[in-house]
Amino acid sequence: MFSYFFQNNYSDEYEFTDADLNVIRILRPIYGNEYDFSKVRYKKHFKITLVCPQHGDFSSSLKILSLGSGCPQCNKRRTLNRISKHLNI
Repeated sequence: MFSYFFQNNYSDEYEFTDADLNVIRILRPIYGNEYDFSKVRYKKHFKITLVCPQHGDFSSSLKILSLGSGCPQCNKRRTLNRISKHLNI
């Protein structure tokens, strides 16, 4: 289901830990393939980094990410679109 290795821009490999894979298992059903999970490194009380294809890296806590907030810049755009649609602008 998940790849244990990924190749990054610096041509080195990182092996996901069990904690990293658990985080990916939590977030994958929420975001699907919307974001790149290759930079997920789970350490308790630290932010998790995902990669937005439009805006690049962003970090947030697991709690916030599990609520579905996603990329802050994409989220702002979605919110503005909802408001303008509601106000018929």
